[in-house]
Amino acid sequence: MGMFDGVICEYELPLPKEMGELSEIKWNEFEFQTKSLDNTLDRYTIEDDGQIYKEQTKQNWVDDEEHPNTGYIEIVEDGIEKSYFSGEVIFYTWLPQKEYDYYIEFKALFWKGDLKEIERTCWDKKDNSHRLEEEKRYEELHEKVLQQARNLTPFKKFKKTCIYTVTGCTRWILGFLVKLTWKLERWLT
Repeated sequence: MGMFDGVICEYELPLPKEMGELSEIKWNEFEFQTKSLDNTLDRYTIEDDGQIYKEQTKQNWVDDEEHPNTGYIEIVEDGIEKSYFSGEVIFYTWLPQKEYDYYIEFKALFWKGDLKEIERTCWDKKDNSHRLEEEKRYEELHEKVLQQARNLTPFKKFKKTCIYTVTGCTRWILGFLVKLTWKLERWLT
């Protein structure tokens, strides 16, 4: 899949007249994906006047003794900057819904940061019965595994722990012996 950037399009999109179950979506706040820009997980906004802006961020190190690395990087917004991009931006999304799954794609043409043209290139509505069946099978399997973990008696837990301890120690000892024989072999030759 790789890296991508996010695009929020406040400019009026060429949407179909009948959108069915997608009619409740606020498209001017919806974040699409694109691989047409930097592919560095940045966020761009196409304003309602047709200008494109890039959201600026800063990274700050935060010390935190409770964190496993004694701290973490915090990313904070630092305003926006006008982009002077010239070229084609294709932005898209995949929306799984109750009745159908949708793949939606738009193409926008920019010249020095100004939107010249925008068109809808794809509005595919596909049957989602296979996806729903797979999700149901996954949920059933997940519940089965959780139920098996809950049903372990204390004796079974103890037996499992003992087996893992014995086999783990055996693997460690055998690994140590293999390393030792390799070192002896290298030292002797």
